Amino acid sequence: MDKNDKIKIGIVGMGLMGWQYAEVIRSLPDAELKWICEINDEKLHSASTHFTVDGYLDFKEVPLDNTDAVIIATPDNYHLEPALFFAQAKKHILVEKPLATSVQDGMAIIEASESSGVKLMVGHILRFDPRYVVVKQRIESGEIGDIIHMYARRNNLLSNAIRIGGRTSPLFFLAIHDIDILCWLKGAPPVKVFSIATSKLLRSLNTYDSAFLLLEWKDGTIGCIETSWVMPDYSPTGLDCQLEIVGERGAVHLRIDNQNLQIFKEKSEFPDTSYHLVLYDKAFGILRAEVEHFLDCIKNGKELAISAEEALLAVKIAAAAHKSIEEKKGVEI
Repeated sequence: MDKNDKIKIGIVGMGLMGWQYAEVIRSLPDAELKWICEINDEKLHSASTHFTVDGYLDFKEVPLDNTDAVIIATPDNYHLEPALFFAQAKKHILVEKPLATSVQDGMAIIEASESSGVKLMVGHILRFDPRYVVVKQRIESGEIGDIIHMYARRNNLLSNAIRIGGRTSPLFFLAIHDIDILCWLKGAPPVKVFSIATSKLLRSLNTYDSAFLLLEWKDGTIGCIETSWVMPDYSPTGLDCQLEIVGERGAVHLRIDNQNLQIFKEKSEFPDTSYHLVLYDKAFGILRAEVEHFLDCIKNGKELAISAEEALLAVKIAAAAHKSIEEKKGVEI
């Protein structure tokens, strides 16, 4: 590919994330949105009209000769089939987190991508959040010393869990972010996980309301991840996130519930001002930074910030946590 050519991109899945990815692609000078794919007729018509691109109900019918890369923004449990299809077609792939909801599917996606020689990146967006990056830099500089313990929290609204309808779990949908981040900050995978969960409000959807994961590293470092998606819908923030790292010489605390902007109407609201917003008809934010990195790696042959192996590790830990919940005992990674 000539470095002056625009990267031709298609998007599979036009839910919330697919729509935001389309807004990002439309804002980038080095990319061109060529098509979208969505199995819901109403969503497909709305998106194809809004973004003025061709729309397809079946990803196997998209114009491969007019595609350099694809973004897969389908629900968590529907990543495998489109990922294998586009890998075999030798198209670069950016797939929304998690890589998959089973280790077997994740390994199959990686093997297909490596066999075809295409880039595979998983959208672990926190790797591009300046706040988490600063935490990583401070740890690597040795400022807080060796890590003693880590704590991460990621809680979401009940309406989101109901919207997703039991297609995935809070471990794969929410905690996967923090599983990846704690491994990234520690620079090593944990050796064991013990997890417990409860299901009351979402029992009919056959998924958990809330879960806690305890992680243990080889050197004795311990970590805890709290995840839930049953926060009341009247909560002022749609996402309650925290991170705490305690080291031998200091500590780091990060909170991302209050976005430093509060709006009062029927209820108090903290709108997102960091991850994705459209300003003067262009997309800005951390999601844009993630996509720009993906395109830069395609055009210039750079190494992806998130390796496929790291993304698979997060899936392995989430799967082990599920096993721990079922067996009521610790599980080795």
